[in-house]
Amino acid sequence: MRMVKFKKNHSNLVLIFILFIVMMTSLLLNTIGKRVSNQMIDISKIIIKDVIINTVNSNIKGDTLKKYNINDLIKINYRDKKVSDVDYNLENTYDILIDIKSSVMEMIPKYDFSGYSYDVKVFDNFMILEMPFYNYSSNLLLANLGPKISAKINYIRYVNGSVKTKIKTYGINSLQVELYLNIEIFSDIVVPFINKENITSMDILISSKIIQGEIPSIYNGLYESESKKVKTILLSDSYNPLYIEGISP
Repeated sequence: MRMVKFKKNHSNLVLIFILFIVMMTSLLLNTIGKRVSNQMIDISKIIIKDVIINTVNSNIKGDTLKKYNINDLIKINYRDKKVSDVDYNLENTYDILIDIKSSVMEMIPKYDFSGYSYDVKVFDNFMILEMPFYNYSSNLLLANLGPKISAKINYIRYVNGSVKTKIKTYGINSLQVELYLNIEIFSDIVVPFINKENITSMDILISSKIIQGEIPSIYNGLYESESKKVKTILLSDSYNPLYIEGISP
């Protein structure tokens, strides 16, 4: 009888021990997995920001924007020779966003990723980033070890944009008008355990010119204005509905 009871207690202890190991292993893998995923999210954000900003700065500012000028995008209204308000041409703003979206999508596959210590493969509208599993560790000996973990990056889901104007006094009865395009490029990062949206935002100076006029004294020599946001949906270029402040037509 004692032998049977001993075997039964021994079996229970073994079962409890096995369950404990399984639980601890699961907890450890879950914790490490989230750390790995967070590391991949951070790295993906850096790569997306670098690629998009470098692509816009080096290839798009000149070729894409040089065909637009202030008169295409805004109309300055006056009252008694003083600036009263600014009207915006959102259709032309939308055309610029489409040009930027198309240019970025065309140029990213040609981007030189050799300067990164990670494997990056680019496809039509997404890229795959591969990183060693232990890269999350601060240990230099372990950072490049372990199986490769992948992150899928949809680098342009859609683009938001708005036009900003800065009008300031420039000499006597003259104004300097600066026209900026603010763009927000929305991307998706998919890694184990996490699906993260990323936003890359930048202001681009489109044009600057001197015009005749004055600024009302209440603005202290600087009048600033911004259009409503325009949103492009990443479908085919033949069908890209215009969204303004998130309201669908």
